[in-house]
Amino acid sequence: MVYKGGITVLAKKKTAKEKAERAKIKKELQKQGVIPPNKKPLNREKFISESSEEFDEVFKNDIYGSTLYLLEAVQIMTVHSTMTEKRSLQAVGAAKALKIAARLKQFSEKLKSEGRTTYKIKERYEYIKDIIDL
Repeated sequence: MVYKGGITVLAKKKTAKEKAERAKIKKELQKQGVIPPNKKPLNREKFISESSEEFDEVFKNDIYGSTLYLLEAVQIMTVHSTMTEKRSLQAVGAAKALKIAARLKQFSEKLKSEGRTTYKIKERYEYIKDIIDL
């Protein structure tokens, strides 16, 4: 489906010949430097692990500095957008982190008002689950 001016239009499927022709044109344009080469897919597990290790190493004894730079990074990601979408998935993820942080603070305040100092992990998870599932 293709969206044109708010109207959904069914697009005709491309034949194998058309696909091959487009691939050939794309390769030629990449060779000429008109369009960038294909990016390697991100290994998400490796990226998350390396990012966590790097963060821990850089901020190992600086809790206040880590908080400052983490908030700045989240702000940058919440305004991150591309030409093809109004807000990127990364921006949504950063916004989720902000919402979760606010909700965790509310959870802590709720426990305090109830005079509690302990909780079950599942109880905290249930308090933020709706944000995670967005």
